[in-house]
Amino acid sequence: MSNRKNALFILIFSVILLSISCAKKTFYGYSNPRDQFQAALQLYQKGHYDRAIQQFRDLMYRFPRSDYVEKAQFYIAMSYLKDKDYDSAINEFRFLIENYPNTEHTEEAVYRIIEAYYLKSLPPDRDQTDTKNALRLAKEFLAKYPNSKFADDVRQIITKCRDKLAMKMLIAVETFLKLEKYKSAQIYLDLFQQEYGDTQEKWLAEYYQAKLYSLNGEKEKALELLQSLLNNPEVPPRVRAKAGSLYWKLAA
Repeated sequence: MSNRKNALFILIFSVILLSISCAKKTFYGYSNPRDQFQAALQLYQKGHYDRAIQQFRDLMYRFPRSDYVEKAQFYIAMSYLKDKDYDSAINEFRFLIENYPNTEHTEEAVYRIIEAYYLKSLPPDRDQTDTKNALRLAKEFLAKYPNSKFADDVRQIITKCRDKLAMKMLIAVETFLKLEKYKSAQIYLDLFQQEYGDTQEKWLAEYYQAKLYSLNGEKEKALELLQSLLNNPEVPPRVRAKAGSLYWKLAA
């Protein structure tokens, strides 16, 4: 009985090893890198990103001296980006830049890293490390590639990042107001004006300033600032509603 059990164990173990070996070594049957690259690219274009990555990696392994290797590396990174695996995309784009310094994809790879950082950044009420990374890299990109075809897209990312960081600061202002820490709220509002006074959140900052005036007993200043917001057609509806509610409360 013991020998039978041992034989069965060996048989099962052998099957498992064979399965693992076959899974790791997939043969695609392409005799040249061009055909394999085109096949992998078709998978990428159809949205089959996992399979595309496998074929691109296999191409790099089988044809390491091919001109298609750096292209394969670029599309591996793009596959991760399209599949919303942003950390892997960033790592693969960095690998491309560091190991293929003369590639034609360098400029786009830098842009895609910026894009990946922004896309994986969290909402304004949470940690903004990724937003700050995207903003820093975006500014560096424009300094290095001012005439890039991606320049307008990078500028849009800069605007979105600054808006998000501005909102993060105003969340802090709102928190201090609720805690009745008015001096701290004013400090943050002053910092906001210095750093983000040109963002789309500037109107919300003015509303908070009016609210702070009212809480500090400066009713006339509050009403004047609220009236200015209500008369300005550029003020977004969400801020106008807040301003109107506070205005009529103070004017009553």
